[in-house]
Amino acid sequence: MVRVPLSFFLFCLFVCIQCDPQSEAKMESDYSLQTYFTLEGASLRGMKMLPEGHLLVVKADNKNGEADSDPDISGVEVLYDSDFDGISSESVEIIKPGFRLSHGIEYVAPENSWGDDMKGRILASSDSEVWAWPYNEGDKEVGTPQVMIENINAADPPDTTQGHWTRTLRLSPDQRYLFVSVGSINNVDPNSFRARVRKFDLQSSEFMDNLPYDFTNGEVFANGLRNTVGTAFDQNGVLWGTDVGADNLNRADLGGDIHEYNPGEELNMLGDGNGEGGNFYGYPYCWSEGYLPPGVGMGNGTIWAWPDSNSTDMDEIDDDWCRQNSLKSQLVMQAHSTPLGLVFNDVYQIVTPTSTLKCPAGVRFPRSSEGDAFVALHGSWNSPNPVGYEVVHIPFTIPGGLPTGEVFDLMKYKGPGAVWPSDVRPVDVTFDICGRLLVTDDGGGRIFTISYRYPDDADDDDGLRPIWYILIGYNALAMLACFIAIVYAQIKANREPL
Repeated sequence: MVRVPLSFFLFCLFVCIQCDPQSEAKMESDYSLQTYFTLEGASLRGMKMLPEGHLLVVKADNKNGEADSDPDISGVEVLYDSDFDGISSESVEIIKPGFRLSHGIEYVAPENSWGDDMKGRILASSDSEVWAWPYNEGDKEVGTPQVMIENINAADPPDTTQGHWTRTLRLSPDQRYLFVSVGSINNVDPNSFRARVRKFDLQSSEFMDNLPYDFTNGEVFANGLRNTVGTAFDQNGVLWGTDVGADNLNRADLGGDIHEYNPGEELNMLGDGNGEGGNFYGYPYCWSEGYLPPGVGMGNGTIWAWPDSNSTDMDEIDDDWCRQNSLKSQLVMQAHSTPLGLVFNDVYQIVTPTSTLKCPAGVRFPRSSEGDAFVALHGSWNSPNPVGYEVVHIPFTIPGGLPTGEVFDLMKYKGPGAVWPSDVRPVDVTFDICGRLLVTDDGGGRIFTISYRYPDDADDDDGLRPIWYILIGYNALAMLACFIAIVYAQIKANREPL
């Protein structure tokens, strides 16, 4: 019988880290990936970074769009990174199951909150309500919850179908206004009643005196958005949103079945958060061209009418009507890639004493990306060739400006194909107080940290990689060496007398 030293097996175990997402990832030049947190079996969705570096993350009840689970498994975790190395050192389930939470998460600071308890408020959403819990950063438990907004899943005409179930929450920079998005019931609805972003004034007596406030009484800030899950404010206080397009598009005059590349996913400018919105973006009557062959299409971003509209409130819709009445998207992306998370790089505008004193040098995203957008693409579910499953970097002309039209892959599977063997499905993105990008993954119950350069040699300019990166780069050879050594040892053992 052959005896192989324990150290040998430990070495083989070490090189098996090739099986995790870090070794599967292809990163934009000078960026690195590490795992911040893992909760096996959890559907991790929306995130909120708190001022001193604690992270709130939603564990969704509704994994992969299925009906409500029984029992409810949703909640909110607060994660602590005590040494600011980009890896969570502790987690606490601050909100327990029982609220059927789906996606949205926000935090109202104590100075902007309500009540006499001197507490801030965690805001989180189910598919039908927005809840609030008294909480200050650092607390190990929350106070008594209250329903702030109800009836989010209302439909007109009435429809009990759940439809899109995420309810993204976004506070204006001054935390006065809350923006809540709701997606469509069907692939293509009869109208836009369930395809809007509504705005609520948290400091108005009309709102606070009528809790829980009916969602349908909120101001329609943006209309005709099929499923705008990603929302974020740029440095000028303008709200932007990523919209997920419809499926199964077929228009005979444009080539018949054109669904593989159309409609494109959209990045839309929704408006000044402190001003009046009301823009119409086309759904369910109109769509944006992703790609059509030369001589057929009119170019990426061109607005077209949906064929055979089943509208209940408009008799005729054509291309001219759509182009005259729908606000054109600022950027149209790959069809079916499913943009769910959106954030702007504002890390040079937000500096706290904690980040100044404790963050490692060199990990903050570069100043050249200041004001740029970063988008989590969850990935396609019925595309003939899977697309998405990545995080992309969208440069802007200036902070608070417009997209340049370019889209770069920040984090993706190194291929072939788009689907990760480790089932990575990016959902939300946010920056931590050290200027690193965090990414939730509801495919594997993970949160990733993306840092600029490499944490172990961040101050070096020679482009060298830390030793762990080099070892991972040679993991295939190492695994082969392990296999050959074990086979050789076994053959040798079989030749020895008993």
